[in-house]
Amino acid sequence: MPDLVLTSDVIIGFPGETEAEAMETVELVRQVEFDACSPSSSLPGPVRRRPKWTIPSPAARSRSGSTLSCAVQNDISARLHARYVGQTLRVLV
Repeated sequence: MPDLVLTSDVIIGFPGETEAEAMETVELVRQVEFDACSPSSSLPGPVRRRPKWTIPSPAARSRSGSTLSCAVQNDISARLHARYVGQTLRVLV
């Protein structure tokens, strides 16, 4: 399906996670090239509240979706979405 749009939610910064594991997640985002990807803490509604299992540490914050993983995804999304500029498309929501 060449025009498939694939999105996901990503969790980075959970207890016991190593820096290497966090970077594996970022590498997965790079390889899969989701059209859009949200860190779990930015989702709308009840999930937006920070889960009790997250760790409020500088390491977790630096790994969070608001930093490295989102920066990687934002670059991918911009490139993928640029192909739609100027087009009129039918969508199913």
